[in-house]
Amino acid sequence: MTTLNNNQRPPHTVDPVTEVEGKGAATQEEEYRVNPAKALWQFFRGERARLGLSLVLFVLKHSPVWLMPVFIGRITHSIEIGVLQGDYERGLHSLLLNLVLVCLIIAQNIPSHMGFMALFSRAKRNMEACLRSGLVRRLQELSISYHGQMRSGRLQAKVLRDVESVERLSHMLVNGVVPGVLGVGFALIYTFSKQPWIGWFFVVTIPVVALLRKVFVFRIRKRNREFRRNVEMMSGRVSEMIEMIPISRAHAVEGEEIRRMDDELEHVRSRGVKLDMINAFFACANWVSFQVIRMVCLAVTSYIALAYPEKMSISDVVKYFTFFEVIIRSVQQVLNVYPMLARGFESIHSISEVLDCPDLEQNRGKRKVRDIIGEYEFQDVTFRYKDDDAPAIQDFSLHVNPGESIALVGASGAGKSTLMNLLIGFHRPTAGRILLDGRDMQKLDLRTYRKFLAVVPQETVLFSGSVRENIAFGLREVSDDRIWEALEIANASDFVTRLPEGLDTPIGEHGGWLSGGQRQRLSIARAIIRRPKVIIFDEATSSLDAVAESLVQDAIDRLIAERTTFVVAHRLSTIRKCDRIVVMKDGRCIESGTHEELMDLQGEFHRLQTLQS
Repeated sequence: MTTLNNNQRPPHTVDPVTEVEGKGAATQEEEYRVNPAKALWQFFRGERARLGLSLVLFVLKHSPVWLMPVFIGRITHSIEIGVLQGDYERGLHSLLLNLVLVCLIIAQNIPSHMGFMALFSRAKRNMEACLRSGLVRRLQELSISYHGQMRSGRLQAKVLRDVESVERLSHMLVNGVVPGVLGVGFALIYTFSKQPWIGWFFVVTIPVVALLRKVFVFRIRKRNREFRRNVEMMSGRVSEMIEMIPISRAHAVEGEEIRRMDDELEHVRSRGVKLDMINAFFACANWVSFQVIRMVCLAVTSYIALAYPEKMSISDVVKYFTFFEVIIRSVQQVLNVYPMLARGFESIHSISEVLDCPDLEQNRGKRKVRDIIGEYEFQDVTFRYKDDDAPAIQDFSLHVNPGESIALVGASGAGKSTLMNLLIGFHRPTAGRILLDGRDMQKLDLRTYRKFLAVVPQETVLFSGSVRENIAFGLREVSDDRIWEALEIANASDFVTRLPEGLDTPIGEHGGWLSGGQRQRLSIARAIIRRPKVIIFDEATSSLDAVAESLVQDAIDRLIAERTTFVVAHRLSTIRKCDRIVVMKDGRCIESGTHEELMDLQGEFHRLQTLQS
């Protein structure tokens, strides 16, 4: 698994040069694959010293819980000295001394607890932030194929909820498992050192306590899950009923719907009453069982004190009974946090799916791109998606001159978008190769290549910042003049000028406060401001009305001047000004030429044009 400590940062980005990056330019991140417990320990790399010191303070601050039975026994013994032995002064002295000591031990809980929290909170929060940073970095490194197979919501859950679950796991381990284990351990060690037979009684009793707890909790949770499913089904039917109100009203079947819902509500009501009675029984049975076990412990120690007074005193009975209370609470504490621990370990596995994924875009050690002319050559390119029988691109060959505009047309599934993904470098050819200015793209660092590339997708991708932030996305220190120049070329300056705050106007989530045409023109401005050498338009006008399409098309015509341009289009009327049109079918190039040449050919392009006429 790959993770980062607090001192690690993204590898330094070297300025583009035409040399091969040296092996020492970026350090390989350590990779490991371990079980969840070891993975959690690895997550705290860089925080282990702080974590260790916090655990020392935790033991110190929690010590009153484990030492309390000892002092209760000693205080009881002080009473025995004064009452049973008749030595009042010695008994009082022992009582006061033990009371002072136990108060001091209790009082130290405040500074030790605050010190523990200061160290542990910083350690786990640093781990949490670093783990999210490592996931974000890894997501940026993973191939587009990986992102295509994984839903964005699932990846978002890994970065947010799974990391939060790991943070809670570390919290539960320290605040739930550690005190439980140490409580049982201290009680057993002390008891075995003083009264071994009482220690063996505790050892036999612990599994019984754990088993009873597991049985009762399991049955209660099972019944609660069943009832929750019933409520969820009822919720779904209520939602359906609300959606169907216009239909039921139109067909005058309101009464039938009411009867149907009443039956459903009655079913849930009866199941709820039954659940309450079952939960009540198991809760009281659970309480009675533990009280019986406590009384058994009291009976055993009391019998030993009566039968063998030389081996166990009254103070010992009180002390070991209190130790048994500590053991029961500790076992229950560990069992209570077990479901949270299970969820935390599952989250570690989920995070590992990203950190351990080998499907990375490999750029290290490849030739940096300093500048491009914009000449492309596809040489017998074939590409097949994973698990697909037929290739998406097959034996595709095409030469594109610098500054030439190429339109790609064809029916859905012809391979147009896949070809563009190959051009961007999101996918690598399964066979054949793509040459950029005579160089095999397989041997180039695609990160530096994409600095000369701009993409205007069909679905405009904007975020909930301002106009300025969306246009200058990823760029630093961009002047207003440069932004307005890009807006002017993109036919967007007029509507931006009318916005309440101009460039600083928020545009809403995903640009939702703008129209489709306005969003697309901002997307074009974002491409222009990068001053690209190559531009890809992936059906940039397909979802616009006639007026918006005209404005966007005019912006596209301005942008493609003196740049190598690829235009994927369904509307054939938008590509008349392209230098060449490539017609694709089943991943192959079946026709190529100007608009007039293809119309004269009376082939596939002519058929598509006729269908849209």
